[in-house]
Formats: sequence, structure tokens, C-alpha cells
Amino acid sequence: MRMTDVFAVERGSFTDLAALARFHYAGGAPGVPARILRAMDRVRGELIGVLVVSSPPLNGAWRERAWPHLFGDAGSGRMSRRDAATALNRHVRTISRVIVEPRRRSMGVGAMLVRTYLGDALTPLTEAIAAMGRYTSLFERCGMRVVECARSTRDYRLIDALAHEGIAPIDLVDPERAVELMRRAFVRDEVDRWLNAARGTRGLLSTARVERSAVAGRSIIARPVVYVHGEPGEGAHERADSGRAGAGGDCLLRVGGGAAAHPARAPAA
Repeated sequence: MRMTDVFAVERGSFTDLAALARFHYAGGAPGVPARILRAMDRVRGELIGVLVVSSPPLNGAWRERAWPHLFGDAGSGRMSRRDAATALNRHVRTISRVIVEPRRRSMGVGAMLVRTYLGDALTPLTEAIAAMGRYTSLFERCGMRVVECARSTRDYRLIDALAHEGIAPIDLVDPERAVELMRRAFVRDEVDRWLNAARGTRGLLSTARVERSAVAGRSIIARPVVYVHGEPGEGAHERADSGRAGAGGDCLLRVGGGAAAHPARAPAA
């Protein structure tokens, strides 16, 4: 029996995302969805997985290595941030969530969701930023290339602050230890500073101390791995020449390869 005889991928909704959101390791909500796909068990009529596609973050240190000469440094003065955002939005979407119901993991559901999206992508180029990317080959198995980037400034600051106090990042994840650490004003302020430095985690500032500590700790323990898909055509280069996006940084492209780009389409919810 083929996998498609049992599982089906179709257009999903915010309701599907909400139903499975608690099973994802990342804290906070993904960016505003441009498309949501869901995986269903045909036999039981059960929701078993969801994939979310969002607009890409403006600053992406990996893009110049992933797609040379298409995206430059948005802060270089070659174009305004507004123009950079417009150019980036024209070419790229980000797979911001892939969530599989725990009982259905290791059954190929996540790969089916990713392959389905890449086969009918909203833009010629797709990227995925995975905090746990070192521990899964999901995106690589679906034909995406791996780009490893340097840590963010906020990560370095928090790591240095913890080291100054003799604290290991893993201590932030341990619930009992975190309760003790987050009673210290210095540690609490540094964790909150880390959360406030990015839109994706800013909303967690109102959550419990232990939760804030765990999100920061998990992030600096597991450096994100970026996966990219698609190659820009000549037309894409011409359009991007008048507006380059992304941010410079120290990135190491680890795996080559790639797949043909898909025609750009208007975002759909």
C-alpha cells in the first residue's frame, strides 16, 4: 500500500495549526502564515500533521552563500530596508513550522508535507530555519540544501552573560535549576533581553519565568540550521539587481545541490 493511499496533504487552516501547535519544540508563534498545509489520515479522518509557510525574516546571513549575487547586504546602503523587504518578499518564503502528531512521527508525514509544498511553492526560493536541524535529515531528504550560519548577536551576549556568572546554557533548561536562576535579577534581565531582541520571541516576555528560561536555553544550545531550495532564474536576477535583501554574516555552506525553481505565485492563506 502506498503512503498516499493512507495519508493525504491538503490546504489547511489556523484551526489545524492551533490543534497541533503544542507538539512543536519552539516557543512562540510562527510568522503570519502565507499558506498552511495539513496532513490527514484518510482512513480515520484524523489530523496528523501541519506545515506553515510565512514571509521570510529580513535579515538572513545565509542568503548570499545560498544564492550568490541575488541577495546582498540590506544594511550596505545599496537600497533602503523597505526596498530590501519588497525584493525579498518577491522571491522567498520560509517554512516556519512542520509539526507531526507524536504518534505519527517516523512515518514520513513531515517529508510528505515538505515535498508537497516544494512541488507547488509560492515563490521561486524557499528556506527553512530549524533549531533542531542537526538532529533530523527531514529537509535534506526533501531536496533542500544545508547552510550553517554564525550565531546571532543576542546569542553571544546571553552566552557571555551566563559564563560571567558560571552558568551553563543547559542550566536554563532544567526546571529546578531555572527556578533558582531566574530569581536572580541579572539572569532574568539577560534572558528577557534575549527574548526582546527578536520579534519571534518577544511575545514570550509575559510567560512564566521557567518557560522564558527554557526557550532561551534551548535556542543557544541548539544552533539553528538553515535549509534552502530553488535556484533563481535569469529573470529573478534581473529583478533583484534593483533591490538586494538579506544581511551579511559568517556562514558556512555545507551541502551543495539544489532543485529547479518553481514559478512565483501570489501568497495564499
